[in-house]
Amino acid sequence: MPQARRKAAVESNTVFESLRARSNLDKLTGYSPFFHAWIADLPRLCSGASCWALVMTCLMESLGRPRDKGEPMPEWTGDLDKSWLATVCRTDRRTVDRDLKYLESSGIAQVRHTIQKTVAVRLCFRDWPGLPDYKPPDRPEPSGEPVAPKQTVELVKKPRRVKAGEYSEPVKVACAVSSFRFRAGGSVDMEFTAVVKEGEFVVQTCEVLAQGETKAKHSNVSNNLIPKSRHSRLKPEPVNSEQKAKDEAKAKHPRAEELARLFDPLLLRFCQRSLSADPVVFAEVLNAVGDVPHDFLVKFVVQRAKRPISSPKVCLSIVRDVAQSWHEITFCDEIISLQEDRLQWGPMTREQMVANLRYYLDHQPERSTIHEWAHRELQHIDGSERIARIPRVGGR
Repeated sequence: MPQARRKAAVESNTVFESLRARSNLDKLTGYSPFFHAWIADLPRLCSGASCWALVMTCLMESLGRPRDKGEPMPEWTGDLDKSWLATVCRTDRRTVDRDLKYLESSGIAQVRHTIQKTVAVRLCFRDWPGLPDYKPPDRPEPSGEPVAPKQTVELVKKPRRVKAGEYSEPVKVACAVSSFRFRAGGSVDMEFTAVVKEGEFVVQTCEVLAQGETKAKHSNVSNNLIPKSRHSRLKPEPVNSEQKAKDEAKAKHPRAEELARLFDPLLLRFCQRSLSADPVVFAEVLNAVGDVPHDFLVKFVVQRAKRPISSPKVCLSIVRDVAQSWHEITFCDEIISLQEDRLQWGPMTREQMVANLRYYLDHQPERSTIHEWAHRELQHIDGSERIARIPRVGGR
């Protein structure tokens, strides 16, 4: 049993044991008053077993609540937690909310909600004789139409070939259908039209030409077809510009497949898009990744994926941050090596330190950690021999 269910079971048993402890069945103490007149009205007013249990619980927490001798019976309950009510009535929070709404709308009780998400209830038992009987909500009668099945029904066991410009054989649909979708297989974009004609559902498809392509001047007059595209086995199928750009990017850059496998599943999960489908941004990402190691890139992207990635452009920002972090870390290793060499050669003079710091300023991007460190060191050099501090890089 999971931990949450085990904890809930223990809490429910504690609630029921506390209710049993309120009564002494031998001495006939610990009960709530139940007037005989209520038997004439409650069965016709309650909407079900959960509603009856809720009314009895409210009766226990109002008229049956312990009080001092001489005090009148309280008609209002205290602040009752909805989770506690659900446990006592052996139902869920949603059913308790629905029953409370019914008690209030039908006039059976008054319900007062508090800020702490608790409720106080007052049973209007004096008004029960004049209330109408409970009527279940009207439900539409079944129309007799078959309900669409949830499982997959194969209408065609294997793909059927259709000649260009002709219709296929009719296929019977042995189940109810509420809608349809068309899936374009292969690497060519398709357009389709659908119409119901004389009891048959007809779908007509055609290829979408890529931007810049034009149809042939001479066409087949009999069925208005392009002769070159009639038999696909003679020549390979045309590839649209987007797929062509994607394939070219993967062929030119050695890390294209690596980045596509890393970012495409994340983008499909967050925004139903992919990085490899955007050739412009994909090319910029390939240029920005540089020589960042695969393990370092994956670790950074996995940490960043804890927050949503809204578009492929965000991937470009992520890769740029990774490349910047890796560049600073590798450059920091050079500084540490320089510090070790300096300890062997002895302290550096002011001119040597200034020359090294200017080298860092010229070879580091502006506003980077190394660039800011070198700029700060140049500002604080006072002419005496000193050893510069190693910058603190990391934490991204």
